[in-house]
Amino acid sequence: MKNIILILLTIITLSSCKKTNDNYSTEPEEEIVLDPLSGYNNGGILPTNTLTTNNELNGTNWILTKVQIGLSVTNKSDTIHFINNTQYTVGSNTLILTYSLYKSGGNQTLTLNNFMPVNGYNCSGILGLTFVNYGQIVGVEFKDLFNSNNKFNMWFNKI
Repeated sequence: MKNIILILLTIITLSSCKKTNDNYSTEPEEEIVLDPLSGYNNGGILPTNTLTTNNELNGTNWILTKVQIGLSVTNKSDTIHFINNTQYTVGSNTLILTYSLYKSGGNQTLTLNNFMPVNGYNCSGILGLTFVNYGQIVGVEFKDLFNSNNKFNMWFNKI
């Protein structure tokens, strides 16, 4: 009986060892930790989108002239000041809010975070590549990023 136990213990010991350079080691193998973000430095943005780092909105001012939610249209006169590539203010309010402008295919996507003229929604709309040259955003559909059922159209004029 002692021989059987001794043989079993020997088999267990040898099977838990790994062979390295013709020697057996009882050290556990290194644990491999997979980091899904390893090698990516784009802050979670899909690689097909390109953040416009020196975008056309930087330093410009726009007036929100109209918002349409369903059949309800509200005339507005809110001035949006794009103070740099990622920040904006509304009217005379000094609260600095963030935005992003991404190029994707033949369009640009404008995301306005905490956009006060439409209830502080984080909203995003797809614009053409040359909207700044024309100085207008005409009836573009914006969607609330946290509730895709909240959709509205907005009109802006560059000043």
